[in-house]
Amino acid sequence: MRTAYFCWSSFLVFLILVLVASVGAYQSDNPKTLRVGIMASFYRDRPEETVKTTVESFKELILAHTGFQGDPVKVESFEKLGEDLTKDRMQLGVFFGHEFAWAREKYPELKPLVIVVNQIPYQRAYLLVRKDDKLSAFSDLKGKSLAIARHTHEPCYLFLERKCQATGVKMEDFFPKITHPDNVEAALDDLVDGTVGAALVDEVAISSYKRRKPGRFAKLNELERFPIFPAGVVAYLTDKWNDADLKSIRDALLNAHQNAEGRQLLTMWRLTGFEPVPEDYDERLKGIAKEYPLPKGKD
Repeated sequence: MRTAYFCWSSFLVFLILVLVASVGAYQSDNPKTLRVGIMASFYRDRPEETVKTTVESFKELILAHTGFQGDPVKVESFEKLGEDLTKDRMQLGVFFGHEFAWAREKYPELKPLVIVVNQIPYQRAYLLVRKDDKLSAFSDLKGKSLAIARHTHEPCYLFLERKCQATGVKMEDFFPKITHPDNVEAALDDLVDGTVGAALVDEVAISSYKRRKPGRFAKLNELERFPIFPAGVVAYLTDKWNDADLKSIRDALLNAHQNAEGRQLLTMWRLTGFEPVPEDYDERLKGIAKEYPLPKGKD
């Protein structure tokens, strides 16, 4: 049986349920409504109709379980979500770490509330190849096929796109064939079997594959790894919350793993949980924004 793959859209259902269950006192014109902006990048590889259905299910599920009217909204860009937060059109925002770093450059008043963790408090991806192919540099992959599992996190794509851009070639031209297996284990199996020439996977997936299939893993070699990206984050604007309400939401998220239902959901979605913002998080944001600056035309 293939290793279960972490589902961001399912995680977001859980996130919003936890939030609205603890947020009745939010200071807004409609205290029963909590608008949560979710970056569109979390929905990569999902048809638009699926996104619409998921958002509607959020609303129904929230109302049924909490009595509050939750309003999760897919937001197309980090600039738009940053603006929505500063203008109180959204009360909370969910970003990947590098997206939050870019948003903070334009909206420095945005603050991280908690980070989102799947075993490790950061994100990092690797390019793997077969040892027998004796490849030694990224340029050796030009013209080869690549496997990227469906729902692979956005930082992985950013890393790969920037690597290709550095050679003067777009990703789709550098890799003439890119496959999208259903999960990471299938992607790595395809690599071992010679179906593709390389695979882009994250650190957590590598550890799982090594544990489950050590013999097959031994046939692989790390060609490239990207720098550590800051973990995903739930963000807010300081002056839109009072201290007591903010603490109640933060505590609800941090303690989600302590009840039976929360533990079951976290296990199902392969999510360790929410963690306090690390002391070096701002430093990591600045570092990743420097190494991976805003795309041209976005500043």
